[in-house]
Amino acid sequence: GMQVVDLTRVRNYSGSTLTLNANATYTGVTRIHTLATSPSGYLYAAGTNQAGGGLHIIDVRNPTAPVAAGNWSGDGY
Repeated sequence: GMQVVDLTRVRNYSGSTLTLNANATYTGVTRIHTLATSPSGYLYAAGTNQAGGGLHIIDVRNPTAPVAAGNWSGDGY
């Protein structure tokens, strides 16, 4: 799976140790090789267990509730 962590929680942190727990977990994949994001709110994951390792697209417009948006396997990965 993929954990989603809100990094704004570290903006004003001044202590010595910080533990970040996941705000959400996306379980639609079991592995990810490469991630890319788009300004439109989609995450493109390559090298996953979906679409023969091709792109697995995740809608993260609501980051605490990521959902699968599609797959593309046309790259011959």
